Amino acid sequence: MRYSPTDAHEPFAFPDGFHNTHNDPLDDLGDRFHKGCIEVMRAERIGLIKLYNRLHIETERDPRIQGLCALQREIDIAVARAYGWDDHDHGLHEVAYLPENDRVRFTISEAARIEVMRRLSELSLQRYEEEAARGLHDGRATNTITYRPRT
Repeated sequence: MRYSPTDAHEPFAFPDGFHNTHNDPLDDLGDRFHKGCIEVMRAERIGLIKLYNRLHIETERDPRIQGLCALQREIDIAVARAYGWDDHDHGLHEVAYLPENDRVRFTISEAARIEVMRRLSELSLQRYEEEAARGLHDGRATNTITYRPRT
């Protein structure tokens, strides 16, 4: 599998205005979450996988982990609002695609996940149709974004 801006970033249906402005509430939440993760990983001498596994434990009582869960919930709400959506149900939910003994995850419900994917697919198709109407998918476009590799 290959991960590149053209495969993952460019075709993603971001909220309207996302690329044109700094999204300060989301930036702040993301920075706080990132710093909180680093703080716990350094203090506990654990990696990202062990940290994220702790987010999914229903009996986890560490206030730092509970704070990260609260921040993740805030991030999800802020992202949903950026799309104009205000229905969400983030919490501990069972996911069927994981092994039976490890199915509880801190995420949105299966019904919400299906709805989010439906909405993003619909938005992606809408954006594609808008781009096609501007001639961006017929090989003649002159105002496409060019990404340069990081150095």
